[in-house]
Amino acid sequence: MNKQLEELKAAAIAALAATPGQDAIFIAAATPAVVLALLEALETLDSMLTGSEQALEDKDLQLKASIRRESPAPAVPDEATAENVEALSGYVSTYKMTESERDIAAEVWNACRAAMLASIPSPVSEH
Repeated sequence: MNKQLEELKAAAIAALAATPGQDAIFIAAATPAVVLALLEALETLDSMLTGSEQALEDKDLQLKASIRRESPAPAVPDEATAENVEALSGYVSTYKMTESERDIAAEVWNACRAAMLASIPSPVSEH
């Protein structure tokens, strides 16, 4: 059957290059057995591709699930107070902040910290 398929392929290529009316070789080679063999080969390739696509989708789902399970907890900085805000920020300066500036800096720091905590998705229970 492979020889017939090769002959049909060669005849099809020749028919494409032929002038109108010279495709009799292709028509003669396209017997019902050859056409059925081509359809079976096409169905086999289609089922192989479908199986490969499903396997890729399964792997993708497994990978996404493992990433969700293994993702580390987000890092959120410690809460700031007027006493520790300069040390937490890691900013080194010769300028000494006033009590009021430290209070404001701690308030801003904690507002950012609260936004970070609010953005953490709550754990989803797996049933």
